[in-house]
Amino acid sequence: MATDSVTFFPKYDATFEQNAEYLRQILPLMSKNKIAVDPLNFAIFYEYIIGRNIQLNNELDELLETQAVFTSELSVNLFKKHICDNSINSLDKINHTLLQLINKTSEAIDATGEKAGAATIHFQKATKVYLKSKQF
Repeated sequence: MATDSVTFFPKYDATFEQNAEYLRQILPLMSKNKIAVDPLNFAIFYEYIIGRNIQLNNELDELLETQAVFTSELSVNLFKKHICDNSINSLDKINHTLLQLINKTSEAIDATGEKAGAATIHFQKATKVYLKSKQF
């Protein structure tokens, strides 16, 4: 697996115009629901507006319907659960790739050690044979 395809951050590739439209939707929605416009909440509502995170959208819809108070704890939990979850998956993929690399390296080292050991034994035997032949 190529590690350049693994990232800790969600990928955003919207154009300037799309982002401007998202902003026009996000700010009134947050204001209407009395949600602090801080970076964490903005990230949550950005994800909500772009609509690619169905679980987040469903949970936010429910929270907005019940007029839940958006505490920092709630925001952190939503962010961890719905946005950082991909980062955790990416970290797991990197960890798995590194473990595979370590295992293959260990196997190569073991094989090299075995070959070196076999060569040493062969050299010792050849040396004994040579030394015996020199005694006569």
